[in-house]
Amino acid sequence: MTSDELMRMIDYLCEAWRNATANHVAAQHEDNYEEQVLLNNAAQDWQRSAGRQHAAIERAVQASLAIRATVEDFMPVRPLPDGKVELRVVHTHGLRINVVLTGKEALSLGTRTIVCATVSLDRIGFKPADGMPLPIPAFVGPIVATAPVPPVVPGAPNSTPP
Repeated sequence: MTSDELMRMIDYLCEAWRNATANHVAAQHEDNYEEQVLLNNAAQDWQRSAGRQHAAIERAVQASLAIRATVEDFMPVRPLPDGKVELRVVHTHGLRINVVLTGKEALSLGTRTIVCATVSLDRIGFKPADGMPLPIPAFVGPIVATAPVPPVVPGAPNSTPP
């Protein structure tokens, strides 16, 4: 599919949506009941047409931009010696893809993934905190202090008593 074909499909979708909205608004302001019914039916027809066009655009975009990959089963994340992180995925046709992220990018991606998962779990009623272990209390032990050591200057007389 070319970009011109996709733009024509989007133009038709916009036209269908505009016509549906115009017919719906005209029906609300119409005093004649029969005319109101005709305008509402036309609005519904244009809405169905817009829905079909939207589905066609969605299929066309998915078909033209279909890059599907799954995370590799064994060791999908690997730290690299230069401080970067490698994410290894497998394309649906068996092609291996390595995504190299900086440490900041990997941390941001991991944090965002965890946050999205937590929000999703919260929305379905599962409270993630219920499954988490209780935090370990901080160690409170004796305070160990050292006495300050006076500086040693070579060749200077020792000012501390023997």
